[in-house]
Parts: sequence; structure tokens; C-alpha cells
Amino acid sequence: MSAQRNQGAASGGRHSQGPSRQSRPPDTGQSRRTQRKPSRATYRPRVSAQPRSSQASRVSRGNTAGQLTPVPERDIGTGLSEIAPSTVVPRDEYEQPGDPKLVSMVTEINRYLDQTNLHMTLTSLCKQLLHRTDLPYNPYPGFVRHLRQNAERFHMIDQCKSDEEIAHLSDFPIQEGGLAYLVCAQHSGHIWGLASIVRAVDPGTLKRYEWLLQDVTPHQDTLETPDEYSNQVIVSLIGDTVFHGSFLPQTAQIDIRLEYFISGSDVEQGIEIFADSIMKDIYKATKHKMHVLIGVTLPVPDSGEADLWTVAEIENYPDDFKHTIIDSVKARKIVTSEHIFKTDPFVDVYHRGTKQYGMHFIQSQTADMKLDETLTSFVERPLTTLHEGVFMKPSHAEAYLLAHIPRLEAVDKSEVQMFARVDIQSPITDAPGTSSVAPEASQVQPTTSQPPPRPGWKARLAKAFQPKKVKTDGFKPRTEAEKKGKILGPYAWETVAPIKSHLQKRIARLHLVADIFEIAHCVLLLVLMERDAYEPDLLVELYRLSHSTAARLHVVTQQNIALQELIDSSKDLEESPVVERMFVQYRQTLVRLLDGTMQERSSDLITAGRVIKYRLDQITSTSLGVSDTVPLNRKTLSILGGIQQYCVNIQLQLTEDAIVLCPTLQELIQTMKTNFADEVPRSRTPEGHVEGIVRAGVTDASEHFVHGVEVDAIMKHDRAVVNVDMCIARDNAPKIMAVESVLMKYIIDIQLDDIWQGLLMDLLSSNYLPPNPYPRSVSAFRQAAIRMDVQIESPDKLLESLLHGNVNLVDPENYVCSIPGTEAYGVRSALSLLDTVNFFQVAPVAQKLANQSFVRRKGPYKIAICMCVSSHTPLYGRMSPYLCQMDMDEHCYIKGPTGCSKEAIEVYSNLVYNHVTELNRRKLFPLVGVFLGESRSRWAIDYIQTHKKAFMAEVQRYCSLREPVFLKVYARLDWRYVPVIKHFMLHFVNEDETEFDIFFPSNPAALYQNVFLDKEKAAFHFQQSCSPDNDDPFSSSSIHRATHYVDSKMLDSRDRGDWLSVHRWLLTRALITEQDAHIPETWRMLHSMAGQLEYVNALNQSLQELVLYIFEKRDAAPQTRQTEGSQTGQQDGDILSPLELPHLSRMTSAFREKLLAVCKARCTLAAGSLSEHVHTRLQSCTVRDRNSKQLSLILESQTVSQLEEIRKLLQSVQDAVAYDVHCTCPAAGEALVDIETEARQRPTSVYSQQLADAAVYQRFPAANINHAADWLEVNS
Repeated sequence: MSAQRNQGAASGGRHSQGPSRQSRPPDTGQSRRTQRKPSRATYRPRVSAQPRSSQASRVSRGNTAGQLTPVPERDIGTGLSEIAPSTVVPRDEYEQPGDPKLVSMVTEINRYLDQTNLHMTLTSLCKQLLHRTDLPYNPYPGFVRHLRQNAERFHMIDQCKSDEEIAHLSDFPIQEGGLAYLVCAQHSGHIWGLASIVRAVDPGTLKRYEWLLQDVTPHQDTLETPDEYSNQVIVSLIGDTVFHGSFLPQTAQIDIRLEYFISGSDVEQGIEIFADSIMKDIYKATKHKMHVLIGVTLPVPDSGEADLWTVAEIENYPDDFKHTIIDSVKARKIVTSEHIFKTDPFVDVYHRGTKQYGMHFIQSQTADMKLDETLTSFVERPLTTLHEGVFMKPSHAEAYLLAHIPRLEAVDKSEVQMFARVDIQSPITDAPGTSSVAPEASQVQPTTSQPPPRPGWKARLAKAFQPKKVKTDGFKPRTEAEKKGKILGPYAWETVAPIKSHLQKRIARLHLVADIFEIAHCVLLLVLMERDAYEPDLLVELYRLSHSTAARLHVVTQQNIALQELIDSSKDLEESPVVERMFVQYRQTLVRLLDGTMQERSSDLITAGRVIKYRLDQITSTSLGVSDTVPLNRKTLSILGGIQQYCVNIQLQLTEDAIVLCPTLQELIQTMKTNFADEVPRSRTPEGHVEGIVRAGVTDASEHFVHGVEVDAIMKHDRAVVNVDMCIARDNAPKIMAVESVLMKYIIDIQLDDIWQGLLMDLLSSNYLPPNPYPRSVSAFRQAAIRMDVQIESPDKLLESLLHGNVNLVDPENYVCSIPGTEAYGVRSALSLLDTVNFFQVAPVAQKLANQSFVRRKGPYKIAICMCVSSHTPLYGRMSPYLCQMDMDEHCYIKGPTGCSKEAIEVYSNLVYNHVTELNRRKLFPLVGVFLGESRSRWAIDYIQTHKKAFMAEVQRYCSLREPVFLKVYARLDWRYVPVIKHFMLHFVNEDETEFDIFFPSNPAALYQNVFLDKEKAAFHFQQSCSPDNDDPFSSSSIHRATHYVDSKMLDSRDRGDWLSVHRWLLTRALITEQDAHIPETWRMLHSMAGQLEYVNALNQSLQELVLYIFEKRDAAPQTRQTEGSQTGQQDGDILSPLELPHLSRMTSAFREKLLAVCKARCTLAAGSLSEHVHTRLQSCTVRDRNSKQLSLILESQTVSQLEEIRKLLQSVQDAVAYDVHCTCPAAGEALVDIETEARQRPTSVYSQQLADAAVYQRFPAANINHAADWLEVNS
């Protein structure tokens, strides 16, 4: 921000000069003050705080902390009535240019702004903002929220059908069928059902599912049918697919319902027949060549949950599976099998789908000398299928209706013949488009049959002595007058009321944002069931909601779930053509949805699209390039699961934008939640006794936790406001213009005019004017919000506060520098940003992890170890506020005979083993394990101790391959456990010191990052790590080699979407090349909301690993616990030592506090429901101690999965914010372009540049270490 703008908001400073003539709107004859009317405030900060910076040139806001009482909205025109109209000087009018070509261009631009309503939208938002009594420090998050809604309006309204066309979609022509209540689509004999449903379906689209329903229907010959029993299947299409083509442009899942009508004498036998029929159909599905069976979902009794039986479990435990089916049927629950359906026999198109199995039993019995049959439905709500689905065969529709009619009360005499029963027990077959009951069926006379046998004398005697039932009120039979007004058939209240109640309660239970599309389906069924009871706008809003971007993403996420289920069920196979086809379909759909080149998308969606595309490429990438084969392994499942969680925040954000445009639907949902308040879930953290937590040793739950080295000015931005009335009272401008003076200074201070100008230039400089300008507007205002959040100081002031000039060269021969009064040593680039106060709070961890008891000499080999703090850890403090991880490098130098590097590796592997076991014995840190190779295969400490030879062999193998070997532990710092990575790095030097070899991944930039705690160790390392070809680390060739490595890391991080790492490497490059321009931009990146999100995810990852550490230690401990009071086995304190459960509970509380604060922060620019969604997940894996009220993690495997889902969900928010921060860093953007250009042109070798440097041939004296003059010779 320029100095001129910094002075623009000063209280009592210069008067505002107003906008330029080109940016003023045409004069309407009134001043801007008289045009402005009070409007409803939409920005209401919660607490007042200090302004954007402490400079006196800012607007005099005054600290209004504690003045939380809302002030009435100010009338900006107050006081104008006292001024005579003649004293108001009208402003200059805009003069049209004389150039006709320019006039035409201006006219076209104005027409574009009018058509898109962009100018009016921003004007309206500015009016709402400026009418507030307290102006927020950062108003741009509010702009972003409103502009996102306008961006979605383009898809849902501007490019959608009109209200009349949408109304026509719910009123397709129909024609009556052979039975009352049943209709079929006009000119289409394959869609049958109730008129309320059939009117709203598209027969042409549903035609494509006719083959699928016929293919999955069990043939009559394959049904389980014992003697004296009959078994018939009726198939229907239900779910969202019913409205595919009418209300839904695409469907996420195909749901098919198979209802078995079994007739016989014994209900128990009927249930057995039903269970056998299901199992036979499932076994047939496992052998199907076109469809794939994933598993069968069976409800768990008395829990409300469901259990998935895989194909292998069904085959291994058929008896248990059958008993579970029988229990589900008796509980009137639906059995559901999950499939991947091929919808066309000639085209490889696959969809996720289900088959629902329901049972109805027709029991024959004798009563009153008349033959009668009783229908018992083992489903919760009979006749539900008629109100939520359609039939593809008329015989199925008629048989289903007629089977339920006898259960209703008597119908009118005129309808009795129409409802004449057909023999449902006979096979149902009919030609396409024909009915099994002709219209003349009403003339068919009932056939006579032999009377049933007369009941015995005992039955007649028992009936004679039965007391007569007393009936009163509603239990009395209906009178003739009541029967005349009674609605019969499927629309009777006895049938409709339970269905409506179920749908309404279901709406109340579901979440407004996360489950909106399931809610929309329930609302659609309710509206179609009783259209007159609801607003006609509901159908229009439901149609538009189904055509939103959120709906498209919802369908894609369901494809991801289907793909994961298919891969998990096919993991025993080497490859699957179905998986490959579904993967290609999923990848194309998702990438196109988020691609900004094919349609206008905001920066957050573009960033998500790039990251997801990179991850999808990782699935099919091989050493030879990209392959078409999808590996059926855990890595693929992990990547797909990560992408699924990555899309959650995007889904929530898009859904919120779409719901705002559906006010009638919102009102209806809120009414349901109010009327059925008992059904609305109440989430709360469970309470109980937490093992290992005692009241005396636990801090209070309200403890304040310090998170890193945060800048208070940035952390208070959400609560900072400008009190306009106070500023007006203090302003030096004349009374007539005091209001405009303050507001204009505010607008200039937040650079609203510059942002509007930049947005217009971006739109007008494009190759075309985008039809939807709002996604670019969202991107521009997102970046404006970031600038207001982190650009609190000028670059010069930041450099002055970050760089200290007291780095002294203490060993010129070896380039070792130090900061006076400290024990930190390294090159100048490693110490120039070192925050000594915070660095030496973490330095003791390095000293405790250092290997002090190693063998200095073994046979002909001499050993020396140099420990340093490495990577980006020395930046912790003023430069990097959060310590996510500590990195340390332990360089081990082994000097031995020429050609004995293999033997040196064996010596080194033994040294590593002894060091790890010694750390475990001392119990200073919780040891996670040793990780080997690029794949990071973990060796647990207990396993290392019992498999010494195998571990040493693996260490030798990975050292020979020059792959990483490192130890991971957790160090306790204040209230948290910090992950510490200690890299084992082996150097081999021959006796003549002419050969230098390393057995770890090369990192030429590490020399410029390492900070040692001992001067001689630093000098020894700097000298020995430089090969004879290049002894000068500051020669042009050395710096070129280091920057080449940094550039490759930077480009790789950019491809992964890790912009925080991009800026860290850019900072390393700037320090190596002694360029300070990138330091302020990296500081802003690390202090932004992206840095806070990275820190929260680091805490999350630490909690997961500590929970797994507890599991591992408890499993490895001997199970010798006895009864309470006398335990001879180990206690948890001994088993988990040095991990302390009370300390872990404090860390959990701190994590929860920071997690919710970040999710609720306005500059996170995430979905409003994100904090609620994350909090609900966190509550499911935490428990609060009943006595101490301390929050703790539930030590179960489900806790780890819940935390991991939260971490992956927040990763998308972090990537989006980090990219926006990067876009506000022009120097970083230019540097990245130059680096990419140079990388394309860079030669494959730079050895010629190294040899050209004269400093290569300069030799330096050998450095000494503490223990001896040359290499320490101390025997073990």
C-alpha cells in the first residue's frame, strides 16, 4: 500500500479528493449523500479491536472494545436539511469522448456491465457496507460470500429454464390404465404408477433403465418355491433415478426395489423362503458378467446402523448371513445389496446402484365359513413404492396394488368390480405396453368354488362364548355419510400419513447443507404427493438446485464412493476393466467440472482442480510415464479417499451458495425442523471417566494455550472495526463533508477503488468478455481479503525487523559464522533470519537426541558425528510463527581404507541400532520408529529390538541405495508433543581423503540451512562435506548447484499445490543468492491463514500418531492385569512412558481450540458450515472427563480415521488460501515464471561450470573436533 494511501485515513489529515472523473457515475441531480439510503447491515463484527496498523496516518477508529451494544444505523444525510440548496455545488458530469471507436467501446462495456448486473451488484454491496455504524477492518470476506452467490445464480437461474418450462416438466401427459389409480405415461407403455409420480417423470430418459430392471429381476424358475407355497417378485424403480431427465440432469445412484409376495400357510416358513431367495439372487449376482456385487448391507438390531457383508464373508459364513436376514425381516427392515450396474449391454457405462429386498406374506386362513387371505407386509410402510417409484411393467403395478387393496376398508360399490382380484400367485407376464387386466374386467363374474370345510365343534363353541367387543368414538364403524367423503386406495390417509410423517421426520434429521440433496428428494416426494399444500415455487427451486454446480459435484463424489467400493472388492485381482472404465469416467467428469479453462471458475476451485488432477495422475503414473491401468491396491484407495474428503469443503461452499437462491425451500426445511424438534440431532461431547486422567493433575478446561509466535495485530483482525461516529466527531473536515470524508478515507484505505479498477482491467483485457464475470470477481476479492489480513507492514519495515546485522564470521577459513552471545553456528544464510530466543527453546531437543555414546574407532575405521538443526526449522520465531516439525541431521563420517565403503555401511548400521535402542532405554521421548527408503516403511522400536539382524540388513540396503533413513520421535514442548525427525546421514572418506562418498539423498542446499550448536562440529562438517572438486561453498558453481536443487523442489511443490513449501524454498533461494526481495512475501505467506491451517493439520497428524503409539504399546505389553486393587501387570504409566496421558489431553484441548478458531475465522474464506461439520466429527472421537472436565481422545481406531478425515478436509481450505496469498506476491510469481523458463532451457550437466571456477582448486586446512587432533581415536 502506498504511503499516500497510508496517510489517506488519518484523523485530522488531508481532505479526500474523491474518485477520478472517469470512475464517477453520471450525475442524477442529487448529491451522493442524498442518494444513499439506510439499508440493512450485513457486516457485524463481534468485538472492536485495534485497526490495521499502528500508524497515526490511518483512520481515527478509536478502540471500541467493550462497547458491544449495537448502535442504530446512521442516516448519512443527517444534518443536510440545515444547509441551503444553493450552497450544494453539483459535481462535474462525465463527458463522452469524441472518438467514435472509443465511444463504441465504452457503450459495449456499459452494456456488458448492465447485462451481467456486475456494477449494480457491487454498488449495492458497497451501500450495505457504508451504512454500518461499525465498519469492519477487512470487509472483503463479506464481498466474497455475496459474489459467490451471484456466480452460482448464473448457473441456476440465468442459464436455466424459465418457470413455465420447469412447471411443464412436472406435468407430463398421462393416460389411465386398466385399474383405478394406476396410470401410464402417454404414448409410453413402460412407465406405470400413480399419477402424482408419473406426471413428473420423463419416459424417454427412463427407457434406458428398462433393460437393467429386466436383467436384474430374478426369473420365476429360479425362485425358491416349496410345495403349497407360491413366490412372486415385483420390481420397481425408486430413488433419484425416477426423476432423471425431468428434474435431475444426472443421477448419482440407481435404486431398484424387489418385493417378494410369498403365499402360504406358515409365516415362519415364508420368511425362510424369502431368505433363501435373497441368497440365491446374491449368489447369482456374484457370477454376473456385466454387473459387480460389492456387498450386502444388513441393519443391526436396536442400533439404527447397518453392517456391510462382503462377498467373501457371505461365502464363508452363509448360515450367519441367513440368520441376519431373517432377523432383519422380522424387524421390518429392508435388506440392501450394493452393486456396480452396467446400464447398457452394448456401451461400457457403469453406475453405482442398490437392490432393495422387501417381503410381503399372504396367509390363507378360514373364518366365518368364507375363504379369505391376509396380507402381512414386512416393511415399515406399505404402499410406499407407489408414492416414490414407478413400475416398468403394467402387470407388476397392477399386482402390487391389488395385493394391498384387501387390507383397506370397504370401497364404494361402483369400484368393487374395478378392483377384482387377479391371481398374483401365477407368473406375471405380459407383452410390452399391454395390461394384464382389461378394461372389461369389471364385467367378469366371480367364479364359484367349493366351500371350505366346516369348523369343528370346539371352534364353534369358543366363538359362541367370546365376549362382544365394545367400540366407542373412533373405534365405531363409519357411517354412510362418513364413507361418502372418504378417500380410498393409495391416497387414503391411513396410507399417506405414515409416508408423509417419515419424510418430514427425515428432513428434520438431515443437515441443511451436508444433506441438502437427500432433503430435496424428500421434499419433492412430499410436494408431488400433495401439490396443493405447498408453494408452486418449490418445484422450480428444486429443479434449479438439481442443476447447480453443487449438484454436479455431488454426483461426482458418489462416483468416487462407487470407485472405492469397487476397488476394495477387487483388490485380489491384478486389474479390472470395469475399474479402469469407471476411473476414466470419474476423472474426466471431475476435472472438467473444476477446470477454469472450459468455464469461468474462481481461484479456489481452480486450485482444487489442479491439485486433484495431480493426485489422479499419481494413481496411474509409473516409472515409464502415465499408464491406463489403475492399480487395485491401498495406495489407490488412499488417494481416492483423500480426494473425496478434499471435496467436502468445496461441496459445502457450493451448496451454501445454491441454498441462498432457494428461499422457499429453506423456509420449508426450517418449518420441518421446528415441527419435529425432537428429531433434530443434538451433537455434544460425551462425558465419562477417562483412564489416566486425575483431577489433581489436570489443568482447567478453560486454560489459554499459546500457539507459536503469532502476531497480535493479525490475530485481532476479525474483531477490529472502525467506529464511524467516533471518526466523524474527530475528523477535521467541515461538517458538510465530514461523513463523506470519513467514508472516502475508509474506501481509499481498503483500496476498494484499486480492486474495482483491477477487476475491470482483467475482464476487459481478456480475449473475450466472460458471460459470467462473478468467478473472477470472487478471485479478486479473495486476494483483497488476504492483502488486508497480512500486509500490515511495508516490506522495508519487515526486512528491518527480520534481518539482524550481528552475524559475525568466526572462522573465515571454513565460512563459519555465529551470533554474538549464542552457541549457534553456520553460514550467513542460515543465521540471517535466526530468532535466537525461540530457537534456543527447541535447541535442547537436538542436544538430547545427539548420539554421545558412539564408538569413536572400530578396527581401521574412525568415526565422527556432527549434529545440526536442519531444513526450515531454524526459521521458527519471527519468520515462521508455527513449529510444525523439527528436522535434525546427524552426519556420521567414517574414515577407512579405500574400497571399504560396504564394510563402513555395516559399521554404521550397528551404530544406528545401538543409538536407537539406547534412546528407547532412556525413555526421554516417545519413539514412533525408524523409517527406511522413499516408501517410508516403518520399523517399530519393539520390533527392531527383537529383529536386530533383519533391521541392520535393511539399513545397509537402503544406505547402499542412497535412500533416506530417519528416526521419528515426539518431544514435549510446553503443552504439546512436537514431531522430531532425525536423519541418519553417512559419509565415507578414504584414508588419503581423496574419495568422498555419501549414502543418503543428496541435498546441496542443506549446507546453507544447517545450524550447529558447536563451532568445531560446524567447521569439521563444512570442510569434510565439500568434495575435492569444490571446496568453496560460495563459488558460483556451488551456488548454482544449490539453486538448481531448490528450483526442482519448488516446481515439484507447485505441481502438488503446496504453495507454503514453494515460498519456503523461494526463501531459501533468496538467502543463498543474498536477495532480500522474497523475504517479506514469505513472511506474509507463513503468517497467513494458510500457515495457521498447516499448523492445525500438523497438530492433527501428531494426535493420530500418538494414538497409534498408544495402541502399539498396549498390544506389545504383557497381558498380566488382574482384578482391581491388585495388578501385577504393567500400568499404563509404565507402558506408555514417556508419553503422559494428561499431557495428551491438554494437547487435545489446544487442538480443538485452534481448530474451531481457524474454521470460524472470516479470512479462512471457507464454507460457513465448515466449523459445525468439523466440530461434529471431532465430538465423535473425543470424551470429556466427568470429574476434571478435561477433553481427551477416545482411544479407538475410529478416532484416527475421524481425525484423518478432518485433516484431509482442511487441506483443500489450506491450498486455496495459500494460492490466493501467492497471487498477492508479484515478486514470487515472476520468480517462479523465470525459474520454470530456466528449467526448460537448463542443460543436463553443469560440471563445465564447476571446473571453470578457480576457487575449486583452493585447499583449506583440516578442521578438528573436540575429541582429538585429527580423527578421534578412542576405543570402545
